[in-house]
Amino acid sequence: MVCQRCLDDWERNFPNKLFVKKFHISQDADGQPVLDPILKELDADAERKTTLLSIYRENPIPVVALAKAVGSSVLDAVAHIAGDQNLPFRCCRGTDDEVADAINALDDENVTIVADITALATLFITDLFRRIDRLPFRCAITEGTLEQLRHQLMIESEFPSQGRMGKQNDRYFFYESTEGQIAARRQKLEDFVNWIQNAAVVTDGLRLASIATNARRQIEDLFGRATAETIAEASSPRHVLWTDDFAVADVSRQMLSAKRVWTHILLRRCHESGNVSQEVFTDLTLSLLKNGFQFIPLDPPTLIAGAQQSHWDPSAQPLMAVCNWFANRDVKFEGIVALFAFALREVWRNAPLDHQRSKMTVSLCESLLKRPDGADILRAFAQNMDRIFGVDVINARRCQEVIHDLLNRYNQDRIPRLGQRSNL
Repeated sequence: MVCQRCLDDWERNFPNKLFVKKFHISQDADGQPVLDPILKELDADAERKTTLLSIYRENPIPVVALAKAVGSSVLDAVAHIAGDQNLPFRCCRGTDDEVADAINALDDENVTIVADITALATLFITDLFRRIDRLPFRCAITEGTLEQLRHQLMIESEFPSQGRMGKQNDRYFFYESTEGQIAARRQKLEDFVNWIQNAAVVTDGLRLASIATNARRQIEDLFGRATAETIAEASSPRHVLWTDDFAVADVSRQMLSAKRVWTHILLRRCHESGNVSQEVFTDLTLSLLKNGFQFIPLDPPTLIAGAQQSHWDPSAQPLMAVCNWFANRDVKFEGIVALFAFALREVWRNAPLDHQRSKMTVSLCESLLKRPDGADILRAFAQNMDRIFGVDVINARRCQEVIHDLLNRYNQDRIPRLGQRSNL
């Protein structure tokens, strides 16, 4: 009785915390329920979330701020961004200076890496925590960050989501979770909480109190208490902030001069030191590329692994993400040239079937054509097939024909015959 009264009075007592919402459903003349009040609420919710995601897409909004705005946990917000091909996950700029600063921050063997909730979310959604028994570096998290995970585990355990209703692309949907899905979701989160408690030292987060009042308030307003505690802890001597949210990294650097790393650069360093295998590092890179993390560099082993995992089908993940990488305007010309040449050569040497070679070549080229300099680069490649393929003249001609046809479809200039070169 008391529970029912709490639910009935929830909106009146807690108007800003819509844990539940009550609807009065009438019936039409045929005795069928009139769902207009629910549909109207779904319309409003869909419009609000579309607006918020559009703002996030166009602006460097912190993930924690987006999560708060849409009323979800940070883990769920990261999973949503990663699952939406139209949303970028702004992890870093990918500049040489940024990478150099991150590598220099890891040179001290006694440094402590302080992880925020977005870094932990990356480990969670990529299942990386299942591939590594322990982190090969000294890691710390604050009590506030751990409490965020514990709170979500409590929600999953005591109030598991049985499904959800919504509206997408002007259509309403209802998705019902099975008992198995609910149990699997809860078990994964429980495993992760146990893993991170064993992998990291938990600090009290009291260093936040030593930060100047104005700065402390600004950081808390932007990112919430838990992330503010993490930033403060990471600003200590011989500590480095581990965050996959560029907004958090930028503010912590400007306000507290905190050094920073992100998941890919951190695991790359662990791979280079022999603490993480090539397979694990490659799988992580592919997962980050597939989930829209910006900016993740691509290397030959990752390219080949992506092609093999997708059976050389560029319409399947993670190969789709690998091909799309060549459209990134932030990739330097030299990096594009070297890796694109390698990709073409490997495709025509290793893809089992002719249609796979042609399809992947077209996908790579179409991605390259999205760059302002893409057409010029592609024409130069077509003119230099003999240099790229060496003695493999047959595949060089086949590849050139595919590129030739593609450029014609894009109304580009015709390319010279094999053997006539231009500067590449």
